[in-house]
Amino acid sequence: MPITRRSILAGAALSAAAIATNAMAASKSAIRLTADTAALYRDIFAIGLAGLAHTDPALHVEIAWTRDYTETLQQSLRDKLVGNGPDIGLHAHNNIALLARRGDVVALAGAASDHIASPIGRIEGRQFGIPFTCSVPVVYINRSLATRRGGQPGTWDEVLALAATAPSASRSAFFNFATDGSWTFMALIESLGGRIVDGSGTGIAFDTAEGLEAMEILGAFATLRKGEVLTASQARQAFSSGALAVHVDTTSRLRFFEEQAKGKFDLDVAPFPLKNNEKARIPPSGGSLSIMTADPARQADAWRVIRSFLSRDVQMEIMTKTGFIPGLAVFGTDPAVKAALAATPHFQAIAPSLAVLGPWASFPVENPARADKAVQDALFEQAALKATPKQTLDRIVTAVRNA
Repeated sequence: MPITRRSILAGAALSAAAIATNAMAASKSAIRLTADTAALYRDIFAIGLAGLAHTDPALHVEIAWTRDYTETLQQSLRDKLVGNGPDIGLHAHNNIALLARRGDVVALAGAASDHIASPIGRIEGRQFGIPFTCSVPVVYINRSLATRRGGQPGTWDEVLALAATAPSASRSAFFNFATDGSWTFMALIESLGGRIVDGSGTGIAFDTAEGLEAMEILGAFATLRKGEVLTASQARQAFSSGALAVHVDTTSRLRFFEEQAKGKFDLDVAPFPLKNNEKARIPPSGGSLSIMTADPARQADAWRVIRSFLSRDVQMEIMTKTGFIPGLAVFGTDPAVKAALAATPHFQAIAPSLAVLGPWASFPVENPARADKAVQDALFEQAALKATPKQTLDRIVTAVRNA
């Protein structure tokens, strides 16, 4: 058949129709979400998806569950390499900048970008992630073991003095430094006014007096325990059973500890000490929802899914069933959610950190996971009294720079 202008136009029309049909099919196929910890999030997501079923009955969601934030990051990137990447990822706050630099998450636009204004997930003035859950470190106290009278401890010296009233060194105190993304290690340094990365975001900035002071605080915990090391899991089990006087950990465990303490011991929760320093701040842990698909039609659907997770019902469920702080309770505009947070038990232990939130950094290296492992290894050595604070800091600095 001879090629004519009419046949070219007809072919172009057919191609356009095919592209539109394919785009519609892509849009209406299930939206893929990758997230961690099914035991925590399955029921919470179900509330949002139930609402979505009423507003967008044709929109379906498939969830790929992972163990933790690290696996979520790795799985998302592996799936993208084989052309089956997620449309939405629930990523650790500190991974959003990495994904944005790589072009793996999409800056929110229009109604999505106006929905929330948060320094968490905001990169160079654009919002790439919406904080879904947040947590801050706090000091959990078993008042049945820590018998010193008086108010709540406000400094690390006071925390350690309180723990020293426990009946034995092994039952005194534990600081959970083995957290995903070196989070509590970073929070301790920044609470003293230090920084993890420099102003350019390309180099580390904790080879400083604040970094050494943080190692000295952790060294004091090790000395109090006489070098007896616990894993994070062992420490949580010990505290929940009533066998540990002071436990420094995340608010995401708050509801669990409240339930476990009933009938066993008197639970008190104190704020994570902040140095009297205008630069002191706390980076929140938790997850940000981000759009990862490059397809505009699927991006629109992905936003509708995310919006369903930002409903009041979902945010309230986070608050009542977990120790996480709903993102909208901190950065949103819903007065009911904010009021509910302020009315929660032990809010007084959370409020000081919420007043000085700052971004959770990722080590500015090629392999942040390897740097995190090096930090934990060095801190375990110090916890066993096999290294001084200065040796520990030097080891971490060298390891991170070489990661």
